[in-house]
Amino acid sequence: IVIGENYTEKTEQLSYVSDEPVKWVKKIDFNKKENLGSLKINIPKQGDIESIELDNKKISYRIIGDSENVKGDIKEVFIGRILDDELSKTLSIYYYTPPVEKIEEESLRGKIVKLKAPNGIEYKELKSYSNIKELYNLQEKEKIKIFWREQNKFIDFEAEDKDGNGKIDYVSWISNVSNEENFEIILIVKANHLDSNRNF
Repeated sequence: IVIGENYTEKTEQLSYVSDEPVKWVKKIDFNKKENLGSLKINIPKQGDIESIELDNKKISYRIIGDSENVKGDIKEVFIGRILDDELSKTLSIYYYTPPVEKIEEESLRGKIVKLKAPNGIEYKELKSYSNIKELYNLQEKEKIKIFWREQNKFIDFEAEDKDGNGKIDYVSWISNVSNEENFEIILIVKANHLDSNRNF
């Protein structure tokens, strides 16, 4: 970002569902009243801008060179001259990045769910989900496990009955996603799948 020294910058993730575009806001707070001139703002190259606001008022912008000005994982956005006619200035850039790519594969013990974020982007606390075979009643959630391979651990999840027949058919969980993450949904059908500590 090219704007001078008197500012603070923060990027915040605003939405948290893995199969939907993820909304972000980049906020730049200027520490003193000054003529800001013209600005170049960097956002992820996959970013799709919804709006840019200065003190909650929408302002115009353009992508510099469109796709030709993408440098690595960064895209530049040009904002025209901003005058110093307001006491406080907060520049907010609202944009979306693509949803996580999800691939589901059946396995001997249940299902593998692969989640992959766009290059250069890390998503925080995304809700992911999968439909599963109707093998268990709602009271039998303990017969389902979800193992996060990259973190080498079992994780907490929610189990639901979406069609109302009393059987679990849907599980969801919260995780960060960067690069590729693999989650194994394990459906326990025999007690001998477990060791003496009730673990796999």
